[in-house]
Formats: sequence, structure tokens, C-alpha cells
Amino acid sequence: MKGDTEEGTDEHNNKEDSIRIRRSTFNKIALGAVAALAVATFFGGYLLGGWNAGLVGSGGGGSTTIAESQQGGGGLEAVVPTAPSQQAPSPSPPQKIQSVSLDGAITLGKQDAPVTMVEFGDFQCPFCKRHFDDSFNQIKQEYVNPGQVKYVYMNFPLDKHPNAKPAANAAECANEQGKFWEYHDALFSNQTEWENQDATNATATFKQYAAGMGLNADQFNSCLDSNKFQNEIDQETQQGSSYGVSGTPTFYIGNEKAGYTAVEGAKPYASLKQTIDRLLQQG
Repeated sequence: MKGDTEEGTDEHNNKEDSIRIRRSTFNKIALGAVAALAVATFFGGYLLGGWNAGLVGSGGGGSTTIAESQQGGGGLEAVVPTAPSQQAPSPSPPQKIQSVSLDGAITLGKQDAPVTMVEFGDFQCPFCKRHFDDSFNQIKQEYVNPGQVKYVYMNFPLDKHPNAKPAANAAECANEQGKFWEYHDALFSNQTEWENQDATNATATFKQYAAGMGLNADQFNSCLDSNKFQNEIDQETQQGSSYGVSGTPTFYIGNEKAGYTAVEGAKPYASLKQTIDRLLQQG
């Protein structure tokens, strides 16, 4: 019996030792699993966050983003659909075209100048203002006034700019009295004054500009209030779209002999100068 008792005790002790070993091993495994889970969670979250960021950056949210414009690199304000269900096919980028119709277009400079520069613009577009501030006056002084370039302005108001169409109508109403380019300059010079005004105040501001230029107030006000030139503005926008214009400003620089080179965005004056000079050298 004594032997049986001792044997039973030894067996019991062995079981306890076995249990201790197993518990120790289990604890180590558990600690290792917790650590592995923490690492996986960290890197998994990091990778997932990066993947999601990639979707946002690539337009994965269903809206068109113009990263270049936001960074100030390309200087182009593009048409942006308002909802995924309204997503339009991406238009092909503007390319060189052989001819630009200028029927009824508003021009500045010598009519038979060797080079024509056509701007599709939006008076509320900040990059169109950048072009006006940085390049337009230099082009006018160095190329338009001497008779080397004919400058043409075509309306391309973007829907996301609520005051762009009224501004375009106001400029056309000023043109009716022979003051388009003066009014063009006033709109861009004072863009920050009227761009965020509501419709009523913006209209009042546009009328003040006309009065300050000595335009016939009754004629101008009636013209603006009736949106007299909206059909012409829409036709110019459709014309630009047919060429591939999808944002402002977009330029076509050339002539009927060499064709017209498309230039997107508010480029530095030096860049536009190179294009103009190359065309002038070609004759």
C-alpha cells in the first residue's frame, strides 16, 4: 500500500509539473499572439490608410479633382461634375486644331495680324485673373499694339461660378456700347469685390462699373437685366467644347496657315512669348 501511495504521489506530481509546463507555454504563446496582433493592427491600419488615401488622390470618390490647379502648377480651373451620377466622360485634352471660327468674336488689335491668340475664359475664374495680372498686358503691349498679334476673347463661364454668366453678359452689354475691353479689365481687376456677392449685389456692382465708364445707364441696365447676350455666350461655350476645351483659361495660338496650338492654364508670360515668337518666325 505504501508503494501504491508513493507511486500515486509521483504520478500526481508529474501531472502537476506537466500542467505547470503547459501553463507556462500557454502564457508565452498568448503573449506572443497579443504582440503579433498589435503589430498586425498597426501595419494593417497604416497600409489600409495609405490605400484609402490613394483612392482619394486618384479621384476614387467619384468627383473630378484638379490637383494641379490646387497646387498652382497648371493654372487651369476645370469643369467639375457635382455628383457621381452626373459624372461625364473625361474630355480629350485640347490639341492642335487647324482652324478657329471667329465669326462675331470680340477682337483686339490688327485684324490681319500674323498670329491670333484666342482665349476661352471665365471672368470669375481665379486662373483667368492670374493670366490677366501676369501676362495679358505684356502681350498687349509687346505684340497686340505693334500689330503682330490679334487677341480674341471667347466666353466659357463655368457652372460652378454663379456670377460668371452675369459677368459675361455685362461685358457683352458694354461691348454693345464699344467698351468691351475696358469692361473686361474692370471685371478682372476687381474680381475679388464681386466674385462672392449674391446675384442682386453682383448685378448692382456690374451696373456701377458701367456707370463709371460713362456708358448709357438705361441701355446697359436693360441689356444686363434681360440677359440679352446669353445665347451668344452659350454658343461660344459650345464652340470651345467642340475644340476640346474643358477648363479656363484655355488658349489657341496660331493662324490658318500653321494651325492653332492649344495651351491650357495660366502660363508664365515667358512661356506664351516662346509660342508666339516661334509662330512669328515661321511667317
